[in-house]
Amino acid sequence: MLRRERRIELAFEGTRLWDILRWEIGDEVLNGDFWGAPFPDSERYPTTSIKLDPQSRWYVTTKNFRPGVDDQWPIPESETNINPNLAE
Repeated sequence: MLRRERRIELAFEGTRLWDILRWEIGDEVLNGDFWGAPFPDSERYPTTSIKLDPQSRWYVTTKNFRPGVDDQWPIPESETNINPNLAE
């Protein structure tokens, strides 16, 4: 319930990815097809979208989240130059 509330209240604030990584739910929510906005009256939809959706949403991409890889980011080189103890 708290996660849903936070997702709604902070929509378009740029915190969703960080919440997903913190809660370690990337493998649940960042897999599969991603779709754009629906345009039900578009005449070009059937010929331009790579995959078709019953709700007439344009196909954007397919994501495959890799636990242990996509949830870790490298330490910037500028930071390791300042403090060599940060090296992995």
